[in-house]
Amino acid sequence: MIAHQHDNGSATLTVSGDIPDGWDWDMLVQAGGDLNITRLQPMKTGIGVILTDDMLAKAGTYIM
Repeated sequence: MIAHQHDNGSATLTVSGDIPDGWDWDMLVQAGGDLNITRLQPMKTGIGVILTDDMLAKAGTYIM
């Protein structure tokens, strides 16, 4: 588990590894029938995003 439904700004999703420079990275996120696109930003250990309450608005399982 990464975050709960109303965890605003308290959880970070990070992708680490050999991440090439010069690219924009987006993550497709599906919850139920809804699909969102989240832009990942450079972080100390790779790329990622701080999860906000609007990103976690639906209860249930998210597919990324």
